[in-house]
Amino acid sequence: MHNSLEQRIALACRLKEEFPLQSLHNRPALRAAQESAIPPRCFQTAEIQQFGRSHHATLLELRERNPDLEFLLFDATRRDAYMADRWGDHPIGNLYRRARFGAMRADIFRYCIVFDQGGFYLDINKLILQPLQKFVQQESHGLISFESNWCQLPAPPVAANRLLHPDRYVVQWCFGFSAGHALLRQMINNIRLHAPNYEGKTLENPGEAIRSLTGPGLFTKTVRDYFENHNGHDISQAGIDFHHQLRCPAEREVMYLRQPHYKTYRNQPILTN
Repeated sequence: MHNSLEQRIALACRLKEEFPLQSLHNRPALRAAQESAIPPRCFQTAEIQQFGRSHHATLLELRERNPDLEFLLFDATRRDAYMADRWGDHPIGNLYRRARFGAMRADIFRYCIVFDQGGFYLDINKLILQPLQKFVQQESHGLISFESNWCQLPAPPVAANRLLHPDRYVVQWCFGFSAGHALLRQMINNIRLHAPNYEGKTLENPGEAIRSLTGPGLFTKTVRDYFENHNGHDISQAGIDFHHQLRCPAEREVMYLRQPHYKTYRNQPILTN
């Protein structure tokens, strides 16, 4: 991680060939998609819509691999406007406004916009080598995958028999759902229910708190609870890291020159008063 000024200057020097930054915008689907309950669109978000040369090339490659998907990229300004317009009067909208880190706002945004409109979400610093729609069946209303990281808490017994990898965290850097899916509704509600545990606290490691509240920690619990209470046949499960098709864009660290990665911060709250 690169947090100090000296480290960031050294990083900028190493990445000098990545400049000038390249802009990226929305892209319509290039061909008709297969019939599916999950709409053929992919949401992504970044603080700005400009990327280093290598990262930008990888994002274009991702789009080429998914010609039947519409790509919708939200920068921080557009993301804030969407949340204010659609969720401004909801408790999750209040938590979004009070979130101190862009990563936390991006977490909340992904659940809300996919719940509203349906589609896929994929983190801007991830690449999946196979087209996203190859991981879902025509009747699928959801798509999940699993991290390679073990989850220390055991899954409930019924869910453990229904999940492909009940001992792993569930990926939340990419997923897909039909609009209004009950799992996302519960995730949004769970963030609201658990947020008071973090109110008014200076946290030694705010990054881990974010991972717990809005990231894979609570998302894993929500998925497990869903599979405990539903057979889960409507959700496709794409193994570990989408059947090991995950890659990370080269030189994506350009993103952290403007602001250090959220995991580098210490002794700070994650919510404003």
